[in-house]
This record gives sequence, structure tokens and C-alpha cells, in this order.
Amino acid sequence: MIPSPASSSLACLQNALLGEFAKTNRTWCVAKIEVKPGAARRLLDLHATEETAYFVSGQGSDGTLPAPESKSTFVGVGSVKSRRFEGAARLRDASEFIRATFETVEIPPELASTVRFFGGASFSPGRDGGGNCWSEFGDARFLLPRCLYIDDEARPEESAELVCLASKADLDVTLSLCGRLLDEIEQGDCSPPPIFRPSTLSREESEEPAAWERLVEGIKSEINHGQVQKVVAARRVTLKLSAAPRAADILSRLNESAPLCARFCLRIGKKTFIGATPERLVQRRGYDITTEALAGSISASEANAELALFRSEKDRREHAYVVSAIKDALSPLCDKFRAPEEPEVRRLQSIYHLRTPISGRLHSPVHILELVERLHPTPAVGGMPCARAVDFITTHEQAERGWYAAPVGWVDAAGNGEFVVALRSGLISGDKVHVYAGAGIVEGSDSSAEYAETELKLSGMLGALGVLYQADISVPQSRQDRDERVHH
Repeated sequence: MIPSPASSSLACLQNALLGEFAKTNRTWCVAKIEVKPGAARRLLDLHATEETAYFVSGQGSDGTLPAPESKSTFVGVGSVKSRRFEGAARLRDASEFIRATFETVEIPPELASTVRFFGGASFSPGRDGGGNCWSEFGDARFLLPRCLYIDDEARPEESAELVCLASKADLDVTLSLCGRLLDEIEQGDCSPPPIFRPSTLSREESEEPAAWERLVEGIKSEINHGQVQKVVAARRVTLKLSAAPRAADILSRLNESAPLCARFCLRIGKKTFIGATPERLVQRRGYDITTEALAGSISASEANAELALFRSEKDRREHAYVVSAIKDALSPLCDKFRAPEEPEVRRLQSIYHLRTPISGRLHSPVHILELVERLHPTPAVGGMPCARAVDFITTHEQAERGWYAAPVGWVDAAGNGEFVVALRSGLISGDKVHVYAGAGIVEGSDSSAEYAETELKLSGMLGALGVLYQADISVPQSRQDRDERVHH
């Protein structure tokens, strides 16, 4: 009998792992094999009981990819190490755990940048750790996948890679999971599966329009009394659906509707956090770091949207807070630090943002999680000054944010990595989905205009869910009219 492609690949993988064990006394070893491309999203829903991570980097506003590895889609299935962290030291504790774990793994030099932890953290520690819909995620959580599928879907003619971790004690566990994945990768139909569209049975709001207006007016009162300059207000929509949505379906729609955004998915227990965000928090590759300020928004449907956004005093002021905060956090670590004087307009499908690309070269290596801790939360998702804004958010918003507007990404053995800000996102819990959106409130903000902005931002994730809901994304007044009303 001729062996199937999957069984032949599994035998090659087993031999490669055994060969690595013969070379080292370390606890864990890594091996890879080449496999068929095109299976990334199909693997997400293959084993609902396994912890799962999905990450593909977004593109720049000019359509170019920011780094070579950003061309790849990563899908991690299962975990050899997974831990949650609580409290204010969550990211420092996570970095120590990741360092210690990598010391037990024998990683061939050619795979050094491939083997990576995936995870993230909550918006603020302490509030969202237990007793709510985010309890499984904790203040922070990171997992090291047992099997990592790496595919460049932009080049379907190229082969993909399956990277696997195993110890001698659980080699059979790794090979069993790899066998199931290989059956799907090598024998599965590469055409997209039929997309299921659930219907909405009910919809709940954390902030109805009247409550939202009170929240915004409360922030403006704080601004008028000199307590803050900006607070980012968020609201949550909870949908009860006719059936549990599938992660693969959601990401298929997001790949179509948000190709310039970073798409991510993290399943912990029976819950899945998923989204497509336009905002990178920070990327580190050796001594080089890149980040961006992304603040100030306008509906793409508004007349002369790009020019109106660029000229909006309110949005330019909101954007400047973010640039200043990033500079204060990172420039002391850098020999070179570059931030253009003028922002550009980043054009997405339904919304435009002001964006300033920022880069630097570190004096010395700094772990990616230390950079994340220095930056989060930026004024783009928290406010100014940071501590007062976050305090207002945690005491006045009705719904816990959990991991919304918080860092999600990956880190490797060298402390390199990439983290994005988890905007345009939702948490799936069976047939219930929590979807989040926010808006920056500064002097002159209009509550109805900011509510419409959150509806616009919600529409992307609601569309990806396939629910029969059309957001009202009209803007009550033009940016020019609003600015004239505020300043005259």
C-alpha cells in the first residue's frame, strides 16, 4: 500500500524530532516539515478543545508589508506551555516565564525566529480577571503552540511549514495532534468552506445613547476642570445569535473587508477573542523598533473625507497627544528616533485615520514586553494624562473592556516580536458575542458624533460576524461645521 501524503509527512516529522533529541539533553525539541499551503483558516475550527492562536500582520497605509515575516499567516494549535498572569507586574512576570521556557527548548538556528509565544493582556489589570466574560483570559496570558502552521497565502504556489514542539515524555501527544492537522492540511479541500450566517436573536447595549451622552458629558466636565485632556470612551454590544459563529468564517470576511489590518484570533477554553485592527502597538527586530500613532477618525463616506480629517483641529489635537506619549516612552531608549512632523491619512474601507509612522534604533536590546509595558495604554485608547484617564474609564464605563484595546501579539526567544492594539474586535462565547468600539473624547467633542463613530467602528466586526444588522454610520455634522462651532 502506498503511504498517504499525511502519513509520509508524519513519519518525516517523527524522524526529525528523534534526530533533534539525539543531539541535546534539553527538555523540548523543535522540528519542521514542508506541507501544503492554503489551510490556515481551516485549522482554526478543527479542534475546538485545543488552545489556538492566529496572527497575520497588517500592511502599511501605502500597501507595503512592514517586515519580511509579516507576509506569513501563523496558526498555532495546542500548547506545550500556557500560563495566565495577574496584577500590575503581569507583563514582567510573563517575560520571565517566556525566557525560562525558552531555556528548556533546543531550537535550531534556522527556526529561532519562528518558534514563538502568542498572547496578550487586558486593558487594565485587576478589573477584568474573574467573574465575568473574560475570566479565562486573566490580566495576561501567553501560550507556546505545540504545532505552528506558517503560510504565505499571498503566494499560494509556495509550500507552507508545520513547526512542532515535543518532549520525550509527550512525543506521542505531539505526533497525534500533528497527524490530525496533517490529515486536514494534506487531504482537505483547499477551497473555502461554505460560510454560515447566523441571525441575531437579541442585542444588548452597555451604553444606550442617553447613557453614552452622560458618559461623554462627564468626560468633558473633567476636561473643563483641568483633570484630563482626553479620555477614550468605549461601549459594548452583546449579541445573542442563532448559533455559535465560526472563527474561520469571521476571518474569511475580515480578510476581504480589512486586508490592511492585522487579523488575530486567540482561543482560551471555550472562548475566542478575534478581530482585525488597524493599529500596531510596537514591533521589535533586533535593535530596530517600529510603532505608530493612530488617532483621529472620519467616515470614508463623508464628502472630502481625507481633507476634512487632515484639517480637523479636534482630530489633529487628539493625534498629537499620541505622538507625544510614544516619543516620551521610547525615545530615551533609542540612538535614533524618527517621527514625521505631519501625520498622513490612513485609508481603510469605511473609515480614515490620522497616522504617524514612528521608528527607532535601540541603544541596547530591550525585550518586546518591556516596550509593550512602556507604551500601553497609549492616549489613542486610554487618554491624557494616562493614569487619570484610565481611572475614569475603570470607574465610569458600564462594561469591562477585558482585552479590548489592549496588546495582542507574539514574542520569540530573542525577545523580538510584534504587538497590535486589539481594536475592531469581539469575544465569542458559544452563541453569544461581545463586540467593542470606542471614541476619543476631547474638548469640543459632540456625543452624537462620537456615538456615530462607534457605530461605524462596530459595523466592521458585525459585518464579519455575518449578522443581519446595518450600522447607522452617518455623521451628524461635518468636521468643518463642528470645528467652527467649537472654536467660534
